[in-house]
Amino acid sequence: LEAVTVNPARLVGAIDRIGTIEPGKDADIAIFDGMPFSNQTLCRFTMIDGVIWNDTLPQNEKTEETNGKRL
Repeated sequence: LEAVTVNPARLVGAIDRIGTIEPGKDADIAIFDGMPFSNQTLCRFTMIDGVIWNDTLPQNEKTEETNGKRL
């Protein structure tokens, strides 16, 4: 995990902004229900700029509660 988070942030001198999940830091996050590189794993939601996007529901089942919530 550190190979794709903290270490690259240190390498580019941006550890104060990225690399860890902390208040005030920039982060886009994807949450999976298993191992990320398994072909059986589904992405449950993605957070971009503090907004949760949930595309696991069929289009007609999406509601305001599951898509586009700002944290």
